Amino acid sequence: MIAIGSQSHGAKKRRQIPVSQEKYYKSEWLETPDNFLLSPTVSLIEQPAHSTLVPHFHKNNQFQLFVEGEGSLGKDPVSPLMVHYAGAYTGYGPLVSGAQGIKYFTMRPVCESGLFDIENHRHELIRGPKKHASSRVFSALSEDGLFGQDQILSETLIPPDNDGLACHCLTLPKGAQTKVTQSMVGYGLFLTVTGGRVKVGDALLKKWETAFYSLKEGAPYLHAVDSAAQVVCMHIPELESPYCV
Repeated sequence: MIAIGSQSHGAKKRRQIPVSQEKYYKSEWLETPDNFLLSPTVSLIEQPAHSTLVPHFHKNNQFQLFVEGEGSLGKDPVSPLMVHYAGAYTGYGPLVSGAQGIKYFTMRPVCESGLFDIENHRHELIRGPKKHASSRVFSALSEDGLFGQDQILSETLIPPDNDGLACHCLTLPKGAQTKVTQSMVGYGLFLTVTGGRVKVGDALLKKWETAFYSLKEGAPYLHAVDSAAQVVCMHIPELESPYCV
């Protein structure tokens, strides 16, 4: 499967969501037909200022890419740009926003709506491996970088693991092409543009747009067509066996 998440689709599918009394918004940048085996989604969450998303879990693996604002996740600060991974049935939070609110993309290989707060859904937790990981804060490609980059750079954000989890950032000079090094296990990978524009297959993606490539599609090529570009590559593992119910 190859699927593309676009800004235009997100703009059409932006809505307020019933998280709390605060005005949270969710925009669906990538939607695919519901399938419990593979139905990748990408959503932009806009969490308002001074709000708290309680500790919770999901039933599928997910990445989050923090793109605007500041806050904290549990005891750790979060700010742009930063990647967080949470495995299925792994509790995390609270996610607390600062004075400017916080915006982040949530990416899952299998469609899932809502969340399961730990206080009220602890009985739904399944015993099995629990896993989360966070990158350090890294910078989006600056306008100077768009013209000053002269070689392909690869920066590890979350080190590769045996289950296929990994995250790295690629920076390409104008006109450069490269094949994404892909793990041979897991669902596949999400590719999100964080600077410039990138051609992925037949799609030309601009800032914040995403492509999902399933494992069977193989590793895609990236082409920085008209400027330097920066892409975050997020390799997402399959569900651990205890959760395949």
